[in-house]
Amino acid sequence: MLVLVASGAMAFAFWQRARVADERDEARSVAIGRQAAQLRAADPLAAAQLAAVAYRLAPTPEARSALLSTFASGYGFATRHLGSQTRPIGAVAYSRDGRLVAAASDDWSVALWDAAAPSRRTPLATIRGHRLAVKSVAFSPDGRYLATGGDDRTVRLWTLTDPAHPALAATLPGATDSVYGLAFSPDGRILATGGWGAQVRLWSVADVAAVRQVGAVTAHTANVRALAYSADGSELLTGGDDGRALLWDVRDVAAPAPLGELTSEVGSNVVLSASTTIRSVALSPDGRLAVTGGDDTTARVYDVSDPRHPTVVQVIDEVRAVTSVAVNTAGLVAVAASNAVEIYDPTRHGDTVAVLPHGSKVWSVAFSPDGRTLASGADDRTLRLWDVPGATLVGASKFLWSTAVAPNGRVVATGDYANTVRLWDTTDPARPVPAAELTGLNAAADNVRFTPDGKVLVAASLDTTTGFDGTVLLWDVADPRHPRVLATVHPGIGGIADLKISPDGRTLALAGSDARIALWDIADRAAPRQRAVFGGQRYDVSTVSFSPDGRTLASGSSDRTVRLWDVTNLDHPVGLGTIGGFTSALITVAFSRDGDTLAVGSFDTQIARWDVRDRRAPRALTPLIGLGAGVNAIEFSPDSRLMAAAVGGANGVVRLWDVSGGGDPKPYATFAGRYNGFAAVAFAPTGAYVVGAPYQVVGFVWSLDARATESALCSRAGDPLTRAEWKQYLPDLGYDPPCG
Repeated sequence: MLVLVASGAMAFAFWQRARVADERDEARSVAIGRQAAQLRAADPLAAAQLAAVAYRLAPTPEARSALLSTFASGYGFATRHLGSQTRPIGAVAYSRDGRLVAAASDDWSVALWDAAAPSRRTPLATIRGHRLAVKSVAFSPDGRYLATGGDDRTVRLWTLTDPAHPALAATLPGATDSVYGLAFSPDGRILATGGWGAQVRLWSVADVAAVRQVGAVTAHTANVRALAYSADGSELLTGGDDGRALLWDVRDVAAPAPLGELTSEVGSNVVLSASTTIRSVALSPDGRLAVTGGDDTTARVYDVSDPRHPTVVQVIDEVRAVTSVAVNTAGLVAVAASNAVEIYDPTRHGDTVAVLPHGSKVWSVAFSPDGRTLASGADDRTLRLWDVPGATLVGASKFLWSTAVAPNGRVVATGDYANTVRLWDTTDPARPVPAAELTGLNAAADNVRFTPDGKVLVAASLDTTTGFDGTVLLWDVADPRHPRVLATVHPGIGGIADLKISPDGRTLALAGSDARIALWDIADRAAPRQRAVFGGQRYDVSTVSFSPDGRTLASGSSDRTVRLWDVTNLDHPVGLGTIGGFTSALITVAFSRDGDTLAVGSFDTQIARWDVRDRRAPRALTPLIGLGAGVNAIEFSPDSRLMAAAVGGANGVVRLWDVSGGGDPKPYATFAGRYNGFAAVAFAPTGAYVVGAPYQVVGFVWSLDARATESALCSRAGDPLTRAEWKQYLPDLGYDPPCG
C-alpha cells in the first residue's frame, strides 16, 4: 500500500513539474512571438528566426502569427551572408544566368556567392588583388569574366571558368583615378568604365589578351558615378557628380552621340542641379524605363521609350540621399536610401510595394536576371538576397477591395478601386504571378467570386453615383491567362454591395443599395436570367450569404438587422426570421460550413455569433469583441476548422480563430500588413493558405502550414542568429538557433 501511495505521489510530482514547464514554455513563446512581431519592421530576418524559436517552445497564437508572417508581411525576407568581408560592401552584381553574386568590399576584396545555394555559409571564392577599396563590379554577359574597379585606380578582369578559383585575366591600362562605374555591353565586347574624372572610357574586351580603349564619352564636367547599358546595347546611360544623367547612342563606339538628358521635374525641361550628385542609374530590361538616384534625396523614374525626349514617370522622395537604384523585368524599382531599400511599382501606382529594412546604410542593390531576387550590400558587411516581392500580390493600380480563390487553389482574383479585377497564378503561393487583367466594371470592383467549378468569375461594382446602378460581369476564366466576358448584368437595385454564388453554382444573390436583393439564375452563364427581386429591410442591403445547402439566404443591412430567407423556390423567397439588437450598421454575414452558425460583422468592432439551426428562432452565442475596428469580411475555411475576419481601421488585421472544438472560438493567428486595414479575406480550398486584401495596392498570401514555413525559412536563411544577436534578444535561453 505504501509503495502505491509513493508511486502515485511521484507520478503527481512529475506531472506537476511537466505542467509548470509547459506553462513556462507557453509564456516564453507568447513573449518571443510578440517580440518577433515588433522586430519585423526593423530586422525581418532576425524576427523570422525568433518566431521559429517561439513556435518550437509552444505553438501559441503569437508564435504562429509571427512565423506564418515570415514571407508575407510587406517587409521582405532575405538570405543573409555574414562575416566573409570585414568592411562595408559597396557594390553588388548578378551574373547573367543568376547563379553568381559578386559583393565588392572596402576591405579590398570581392566575394563570389552561389545564389542557387542559399544555405551555403561561405563564398565560392574571395578575390584579392586590389590595393584599396573595391567600388564597382560587373559580370560579362557570357559569365566568363568579372570586372572589378576601385580606389586603387585599376580595372581588373577575372576569368570565371571555375568560379571557385577566379584568375586574373587582364588589368586595363591607363586608369588614372578611382573607378566607380562598370558596365559590359550586352554582347560582351565593350566594357564602359567611369570614375574620378569626367570621362567615360569604352574598352574593347573581345580579346582579354589585347584590351584597348576604343572610345570615350566626355560631356560630364565632374566625376562619373554610374553607368548602365540598354538591353540591346545601343544606348548608354551615365550619371555623375555634375548632377547630370545623360543618354548616349553608342552603336558607333568610336564616336558616341548624345541622345537626351534626363530632366528633374514632371513636365519640366529644367535639368538637375549641378550641385546634386547622381550616385546610381539603371535601365529596365525592356528599355522603357530609366531610373536615377542621388544626393538630393530623390529617385526619378523616366520613360525613355523615345530617348531623345525622356519624360518623368515618378519622383520618389526619400529622407536621405539615394545611394543605389535598380529595376527588374516586371518594372519594379528598388531604391536604397539610408538603412532601407524600398520597392516601388511606378508604371501602375507609384506606391511602395515593400520595405526591406537593414541594420545599417545600404550602398548597392541589384536585381537577379529573372527579377525575383534583390541583392543588397551594406555598411554592416552583410550581403542580403531578398525574395521580391515574395508572397504578395503586386500590380493593382489602386487599393484593393475584394479577393477570392479559385476552387483548384491555383488562381486568386482581386478587385480594386480602379474598377479592375486581376487574376494571379498561385501555383506557387509563395510567389504569385500576375495572369490577367479584367476591365469593364463601372466602379470599384467591390466583390469577386468564383463559381464552384472554377470556370467562371463573377465581379460586381458598388456605384453610389446618382443615377447609376452597379454592374455585374461574368468572365470565362477556364484559361486564367485569357479570360473572356460571358455576360453583363445590370440588376437595377442600385450599387452592388455584395454578391454570393449558391453552392451548386446555379444562383447568384446580389445585395443592393436600394434595400433590395436580386436572385439571378446563372445556370446558363452566357445568358443570366433574373428570378426574383425582394426586400424587407429599411436601408441598403450590405451583405448576403447562402447556407451550405443553398436553401437559406442571410442578408444584413444598415438598418442593423439580419434577415433569413427561404430561397428553395427562387421565384418566391420567403422570410423566415429576423435577428436584431445590433448597435451599428452590418457589413458582412457568413454561414459556418455546417450551416448551424451565422457570424455577423459590423462597425461595432465585434463579431456576433448566432445559432441558426432553428431558422425561425436564432439563438445568440458568445460574441468576439474588441477587434479594434469594423469587420469587413468573414470567411470559414473549407475544412470548417478556422474562421477568418478582415478588420478595417488604420491598424486593421486579418484574425483567425479555431472553431473546430464546438465551444467558443479560440485565437489561432493574427496577420498584419505594413499599414491600413483589410477589406477582404479568402481561404484556399485546400486550406493551405489565406489571402488578405488590405486597403493598399499589395495583397498578402499567408501559408497556414507552420512546419513547412519553418523549413522554408531555415533552408533560405543563410547565416543563423549569431551569439551576439541571441544574447540581445533571448538572454534567458541557451544558444540554440533554429536554423543553426
